[in-house]
Amino acid sequence: MKKFLLVLTVLTLIGLVACAAPTAAPTSAPPTSAPAPTTAPTSAPATSAPAATTAATAATKPTAPPPTATATPRPPAVTAAPGAIKINVWHHFTAPEQVEMMQRFADEFNAKNPQYYVVVTLQGSVGDIGKKLNAAITAGAVPEIATGNPGDVFDWNTAGAVVSLDDYIKDPKDGLTAAQLTEMSMKLPNGQELYFDQIGGKTFGISPGRSTAVMYYNIDMLKAAGFNDPPATWDDFDKVCAAITKGDNYCLAYNSPSVETSNFAGWVVSRGGTYSSPDDKKATFDDAAGVDALKWLKNLVDKGYAKNPSTTSRGDQTDFGNGKLAFTFGSTAGLPFFQDIVGALKQPFQWSIAPFPAGPKGKQVVNFFGPSMGMFKTTPDKQRGAWLFIKFMFQPQNLVEFGLRLSYFPATKSARDTIVAMDADKVKGTNARIATVLPQFKKGLGFISMGMREPISPAWQGVRSIISNMLTAVYTGKTSTDFTATDPEAAAKEGVQRVQKALD
Repeated sequence: MKKFLLVLTVLTLIGLVACAAPTAAPTSAPPTSAPAPTTAPTSAPATSAPAATTAATAATKPTAPPPTATATPRPPAVTAAPGAIKINVWHHFTAPEQVEMMQRFADEFNAKNPQYYVVVTLQGSVGDIGKKLNAAITAGAVPEIATGNPGDVFDWNTAGAVVSLDDYIKDPKDGLTAAQLTEMSMKLPNGQELYFDQIGGKTFGISPGRSTAVMYYNIDMLKAAGFNDPPATWDDFDKVCAAITKGDNYCLAYNSPSVETSNFAGWVVSRGGTYSSPDDKKATFDDAAGVDALKWLKNLVDKGYAKNPSTTSRGDQTDFGNGKLAFTFGSTAGLPFFQDIVGALKQPFQWSIAPFPAGPKGKQVVNFFGPSMGMFKTTPDKQRGAWLFIKFMFQPQNLVEFGLRLSYFPATKSARDTIVAMDADKVKGTNARIATVLPQFKKGLGFISMGMREPISPAWQGVRSIISNMLTAVYTGKTSTDFTATDPEAAAKEGVQRVQKALD
């Protein structure tokens, strides 16, 4: 029987240090790796949801990168009017400027809508908020809105706790406009929409912005080896690896966030393969592309192009910062954290991002993930107020701010176009750290049409460790109690069999 599990994002930290000789370990930064499952809630409040119609579909996996430091929220600037309906909003946007953004959104909404009073509360990381929501659902004391990964939202739906958003989205008076829906429509190769989370024909989550997994690369290292552009194909990737692997320099770090479940999905799809069936009920990564991805990984290890990084925790990021590593795979949400460290070096190197290379039968891709907002079953009045606040966050200027505060790609084309038209001086007014990586951020916006996503249904969140064990078996060549096969073809078959058993 399928287990519906809440997603706990494994937040990784991006560290960068000097190009020359190794230096002390870098400071903490945001995540690039995949989520791990947690335990689902057991019960939910009993109020009813509005009838559902059809709406757009889903997207993306966990990720967003909260830094380790959090802010002490300031007091609200607006007091509640007599009789105002309280709307509790739980979020996991932990950076001080993000906490301030959410409070400012609440203040502005409350000033314009005195019949409601939005109270925003930082609940820690996405993993923290998931645990607190479990307890709240079991106790029947849920907030009106909470942020989480799409898999989290679907888990809350499995518990009977959230409301379908379709009637609210399409409401003639208070819904999203036709222009907004058109702008937000972005179908991924599997037919799902990037900014809406849908299961069973109903929409349960909506996202103001997503991030994406990309390939980070050291421009200076590639140029020194005779390559002016990042590799567009996996064959080109191997050629770069052959040229730069000498001395301390190498191409890819295994035993690190660069070699994990989400990136494996990108390796498969970019080779023209499929990771799962269109309905996400079947694992399919044992096709030719999946086997080729594992052969490629093993070949990198066998030739010495891929190595165990010099540190045991997030070593790919450390070695990239030391100028030893040519490539690492991670989230665009980490862009400012790379620059924080590289920009402080005595001899900074140039770096940028690119989509995953393509195989002979595939095309370049990026892998989307990021937070969604779900609305909980409470009362009709509270649910209406909650929807109006969600809608408020989708106003153009708010989407631009959300994107720049979190280094996410906003949900509407007009908001993205606004950022493209901004220069660094203008961006500084919202987020000075994004201003330092504005060229890379804008470059990432150009990758949206290459987007893919992994399965985000709850059952898939619980099988991520199986795929991780498969990758470990292949690059180490060692069997374990968790995974037996080490040959790429046999490993792909065993991986699919184990995943399918869990899904069934």
